[in-house]
Amino acid sequence: DLFLRARKEGIKCKVIHNASIISAVGATGLQAYKFGKVTSIPIENENIESPYDALKGNLSLGLHTLFLLDLNPDEEKFMSINDAIRYLLKIEIKRNDKIFSEKTLCVGCARIGSENQIIKAGTAKELLKFNFGKPVHCLIVPGKLHFMEEETLNLFK
Repeated sequence: DLFLRARKEGIKCKVIHNASIISAVGATGLQAYKFGKVTSIPIENENIESPYDALKGNLSLGLHTLFLLDLNPDEEKFMSINDAIRYLLKIEIKRNDKIFSEKTLCVGCARIGSENQIIKAGTAKELLKFNFGKPVHCLIVPGKLHFMEEETLNLFK
C-alpha cells in the first residue's frame, strides 16, 4: 500500500530487504501471508513431481506458490525461470490436472533484492519468451489475488 501510494505521487521508492528470499519476494507486491508451501525445483528433476503437488495444494487454498530454483555454482549450472515453466508444463501434460498452462499468470524474479533485479509478471507463455539473464531466479505462481496485488503486478507486466 505504501509503495503504491508513493508511486502514484511520483515519489521514487527503493525497498531494502532482509537477506531471505521469503521477505524479498515482497517486492512483487504479493502479500507475504498469502504464500503457501514454498518448494524447490531441482535441476535434475526427471520423475520428480512434488513441486507440482505443492502448487496444486496451494492453489486449492487460493495461496501463492514460491518456487526456489536450483543452482550448482561449482558446475555453473542454474535453473532458469524458463526451465521451471517448461518443467511445470511437462508435468501438467503428464497429469492433466488443469492447474498450470501457458495462460497461467506467473511472476518471474531474477536477482531479487539486488540493484539489477528483474521482476516480470505475465502468462507462462509470455515469460517463456523473456530472458531473465544471470541467476539467481525464482518463480511465483499467484493464487487468489487481492485487488492491490493485481494493481502492483500490473506494474511488472
